[in-house]
Amino acid sequence: MNYFKQHIPNFVDMDKRPEWIPFATTEELLNLEVVKRYGRKKNFSHFAMSDNYLMVIADEGFIWRVVGRIKNPDEVDLPQWEGWKFRAEMPSGEQVILGDEVVVSCGDTLTLRDGTKARNLNYP
Repeated sequence: MNYFKQHIPNFVDMDKRPEWIPFATTEELLNLEVVKRYGRKKNFSHFAMSDNYLMVIADEGFIWRVVGRIKNPDEVDLPQWEGWKFRAEMPSGEQVILGDEVVVSCGDTLTLRDGTKARNLNYP
């Protein structure tokens, strides 16, 4: 038996925090109501794992959220999350896709390893 706990950020004031929910298979995990609702979001792409975190991926990987934690992630048959990626505009005006070279994402500004600032085109 495996267990899932929904991720609720600490800044959300709740009287009762989520509890661990048991599941036996990946199919059962994805059919938990708390998980299924993420799959109904706009531009939903797929679910993935990042260490022991279940992620929801949307807009071809440009949008992602942590859904919750899995006690035994090796027992979940889902792809590994490929990491963040951004549609960006460089100072030259060139539009590119960035990934690991981004070290800070703050609002509409991305900071690259070399200190370059780029505009985050994913930002609303």
